[in-house]
Amino acid sequence: MGRHGLHPRRESDLDGVVKRLDATMYDYLFVLVADGRQWYIPASRIEGGRGLTLGGQKYAGFEVERGDPIPDSHVSRAPLQSSSA
Repeated sequence: MGRHGLHPRRESDLDGVVKRLDATMYDYLFVLVADGRQWYIPASRIEGGRGLTLGGQKYAGFEVERGDPIPDSHVSRAPLQSSSA
């Protein structure tokens, strides 16, 4: 099963420091990946502060209907496999 790691970095961060996900700063986390898969996860269900891994069972219940792939995206890894597929 493919997995995708989410790490809250900004491209402008040249120091390489990974910012922590602060659940007090948001109610939900919406994630869209290049192949069109989407998650809508309540902040209270996010575990870990430096990143999370999508594509497995842990957040499968928060995956929402797949959208269209992002046009002209260059996916460098194998497409994620849905746990419901």
